[in-house]
Amino acid sequence: MEENNELKAYEKLAALFGTTPEELYEKANKPTVGSQKVPEDLTEILSDLSQKERDVLVLLFGLDGSPKRTPEEIGALYGVDKNDILNIAKQAITKLKNAEK
Repeated sequence: MEENNELKAYEKLAALFGTTPEELYEKANKPTVGSQKVPEDLTEILSDLSQKERDVLVLLFGLDGSPKRTPEEIGALYGVDKNDILNIAKQAITKLKNAEK
């Protein structure tokens, strides 16, 4: 079931970034030097966001290759509740969609 959720996340992100889920998955999981695994082109796309917005999306969707975190887990890291994290993620995605236009 987790694979199905992961596929849905990649499908949503791929549609947002204008690529295929397979290409996005390959880029997100390619081996890199050091701990930074976010693909360069994805980093460029996310550069229009605040650091907190980037962090929330990376943690929520596992964009750096690490396991996806729940809004509750991310909220605990920032000292806010899950609704705040979901609002930050929604705001970030809206910014990304508007940047496409």
